[in-house]
Amino acid sequence: MSKTFLPMLLSLTVVIGCTKHSHSQVKETGSSFAAEDFAKVKEYLKTYCGECHTDASEGGFDYAEDLPKLASSKLVKRNKPDESPLWRRIESKEMPATGASAFPKEEDSAIVKRWIAAGAPVNFGKVDRPIVSAAEMLNAIDKDLKALPASARPFTRYLEIRHLNNQTSGGAFLLSEEQLDAFRGGLSTLVNSLSWQRNVVPLVAVPDTSGTVLRLDLRSYTTSARELANMGIKGLQGSSDNWTYEDGFGLTPSAWDKIGKNDTYHVQYSGATADYIRQATHSNFPTIRGDLFVFIAGRSNNSADSSTDKFLYYKILGIGPNFEDFNKALFRGRTISDMLSQGDTTIVRSGFAQSGVSDHNRLIERHVIPSYKSPARSDSFYWLSYDFSGSAGNEHLESHPLGPADVFQNLNHGKHVFSHAGGEVIFSLPNGLHGYLLFTSKGELLDQAPSNIVRYLDGKHSIVYNGVSCMDCHKMGMIEKADTIFDHIQDNRSEYTDEELYIANRLYLGQPALLAKIFNRDSKSYLSSKAKSTQVSGVQTSADGIGVTDLHASAVSDLFDHFNGDLTISTAASEVDLDEATFLTEMNKNPELKRILNSFQVESGKAVKRETFRDFFPKIVRELKLDEISEATGQTLCASCTATCSYSVFSTQNKPIGKAFIAESKASVDAADSAAFRKCNEKLSETARELGYVCKRNSQCTISNP
Repeated sequence: MSKTFLPMLLSLTVVIGCTKHSHSQVKETGSSFAAEDFAKVKEYLKTYCGECHTDASEGGFDYAEDLPKLASSKLVKRNKPDESPLWRRIESKEMPATGASAFPKEEDSAIVKRWIAAGAPVNFGKVDRPIVSAAEMLNAIDKDLKALPASARPFTRYLEIRHLNNQTSGGAFLLSEEQLDAFRGGLSTLVNSLSWQRNVVPLVAVPDTSGTVLRLDLRSYTTSARELANMGIKGLQGSSDNWTYEDGFGLTPSAWDKIGKNDTYHVQYSGATADYIRQATHSNFPTIRGDLFVFIAGRSNNSADSSTDKFLYYKILGIGPNFEDFNKALFRGRTISDMLSQGDTTIVRSGFAQSGVSDHNRLIERHVIPSYKSPARSDSFYWLSYDFSGSAGNEHLESHPLGPADVFQNLNHGKHVFSHAGGEVIFSLPNGLHGYLLFTSKGELLDQAPSNIVRYLDGKHSIVYNGVSCMDCHKMGMIEKADTIFDHIQDNRSEYTDEELYIANRLYLGQPALLAKIFNRDSKSYLSSKAKSTQVSGVQTSADGIGVTDLHASAVSDLFDHFNGDLTISTAASEVDLDEATFLTEMNKNPELKRILNSFQVESGKAVKRETFRDFFPKIVRELKLDEISEATGQTLCASCTATCSYSVFSTQNKPIGKAFIAESKASVDAADSAAFRKCNEKLSETARELGYVCKRNSQCTISNP
């Protein structure tokens, strides 16, 4: 579903207005992009691009005046104007195209380059959004855990996107509310895509974190071997000898901890609050950054290449150690070759010359998974592609439409049998979302596709990674491809034996309308489940209709790109819980850190490579003591001031029950807030917690000054 977005300047509600800090307006702080530049960018795009690229939609580009959509599109590579198709076309004077009514001067066009170099910020004018600190996150998680049943706490974990929420340039937030909402939905979709459970369970936004911290219960995404066997799935196994499944398959506690151990940005916070969180969750990694989670859990390991061992997608789902072993687990002991040779009548094929990810012809083949139905009670599907490194000889589908060779090599002496180089699989998980794998013709699983066989053709990416790249390419479900092979076989019937024609007519439908219906049904089933997954509890979402806007659809891939992108001074500051001005001040005060800061002083946006900053990160945390969180947080009150906060027990219908629990403090608002919460929580029985009753603040805390 396509949707054009207007820049959103709406703010998230600040629950305790007196305790949060925010950027209330755009102001110059030494950044390369200032308040007045937003107006110049919008005016430039309107004047020189809007004529053809708004309603006219030339070249499929109809959002020239929509900064949020443009900034997250494939036309812009943040911080890298020279690698951005938008700037390359402007700089080369390819755009505006001949015939346009207005043409810019070079000095006018420079504003677009500076916008991209500054990180392509999308907000302008007045913005009021809370900056969420590590201390606020820990305090909110502490309250959140204590409000849960004791039995749930060991399985409770948190994904956080605070650094993305906090990113600014020149005082302006780099990411819109709409983009952050999409990132929340994308994380929820990925978590549910790492599960063999039948139900989609969206993530939950933790109160008092402005939607930057998301809770999940690992039990909702873990399935035991016995439960899988009851579904008809037997024999799942990881693609590595050092991975066990004693606690089940999917996003289990051990799987989560393995992700945490690969988290190069993990900060071991000190203090009683952080200690309680680790103790209550039974984990040294109770929180993980959302973009790093995508980077590690959204990409596969390749067992033949130890350098990719940190990528855990295959391992989490138990896909491995090779293509046919996984198929046996999914198809009740049968392989793809078995089903083809046995004449399975549910198999449907579509062959075509132009695939969109390859220079060569491609064949896709649909199977029905017998073990489980989709949530909509329709068939669970398994789409398999046969990919080729060339388009001649036995790699030419029109003259070799039958295969693979291990099944049909004896058919008419193999005259019309193709030889493929590898393939891709997209299959429905029990909850209706997708699972993915890449493989060679020998059945070896791959982490990334060989570029001579398939690759991105969008100009922004080059490598196809299993998992995250597939989620991007198939973000709206299956891509409908009309079959051209059936008609070619019929036009050359005399070249085929009767047996060959019988098999070909069974595999290639020759019914375009029915094939289109199958594609549509499979995509609709996937999007229905994806829509449910994006509906993060506790925050408003912009997902609508069938479920996903353009931003929601590509959110997992966008998070992956954000993590892998270069960092500017402003984005680096947000990753160490500082604003840009404080980051510069603190780095310049420390001789060790000043040398690190010098690495940012390069052309084109003052950016450093992600891997360079990764190496800097531990030293910055250590030197600035960012892991030392004070237990006394919140606004310090005046000598005569008193903060008052009130909590009540709320039912599952969000209605307060019984008396209010009130607390006062002369130290800080947070101290009063914590005391009131503690009073309420102490009276909340375990039975009430199991029923879903929770302690919530009745209203904003108040400060009195007699």
